[in-house]
Amino acid sequence: MNRSDFQELAELHLLHAKALLDAELYSGAYYICGYVIECALKACICKKTNQFDFYPSPDESRAAWSHDFERLIKVAKLEEEFDAARAGDPELEVNWDNVVKSWSPDSRYEQRTQREARDLQAASRRSGPRGVLMLKTVLVETDIQDGERVIAALEKSGLNITAAFWSPSEDQDDWFLVAVSSDVPERGGTEVYKQAHAVLDNLEIGSARSHRSWWDRIKILSPSTLIYRRLKQRAGTGDRPVRPGWELDSYIYKLT
Repeated sequence: MNRSDFQELAELHLLHAKALLDAELYSGAYYICGYVIECALKACICKKTNQFDFYPSPDESRAAWSHDFERLIKVAKLEEEFDAARAGDPELEVNWDNVVKSWSPDSRYEQRTQREARDLQAASRRSGPRGVLMLKTVLVETDIQDGERVIAALEKSGLNITAAFWSPSEDQDDWFLVAVSSDVPERGGTEVYKQAHAVLDNLEIGSARSHRSWWDRIKILSPSTLIYRRLKQRAGTGDRPVRPGWELDSYIYKLT
């Protein structure tokens, strides 16, 4: 097992949990959601090992083979980062203490309600298939509100935006605001970015959560781009618009 294996398993378990929720099988959905978080944490552990391989047997590291989330956080050397994220995000603090920590493999013997299953699914979505996003730079409510203002300003300037969403960056442990526009292939990326740059220069908005400017956090892409096509496929809505909110590991404003 290596980092990619755990990332793929986390994503697969997230899809399984969604299918179980849609089928109103709430106890099964709750149980599977815990393994989304476990696999995401073990992917983080692999990031610290030689060639991103997981420990081949429990004798190598019993803590790494644990199902206990707090032990896995410690092995992944994420304690300080996670504590800082919790201190800066009350929602994360509540989710962790009241929702995530109550899960264990013994949950397979327990009956769980719709509310419990959906709460854990929401927390596991923020863990994400490509690492534990709840343990990295946290996308907070102010980011979401400011991103909505940015997209609205770009549309008001005349840009044709068919999709807009926050997407995680695996390598930089951060988030990017993605705008998908048919203007990119039609007018060319240079012209589109010039227009967007003028809009952002005149937009009064708070600085981004990280030290980088808003300009460095935005990508304006063609509808043919892989990140957009993959998100549409994973959202599973066909040609129907997606409602605003969290979908797997992305926060969506619009997706058509």
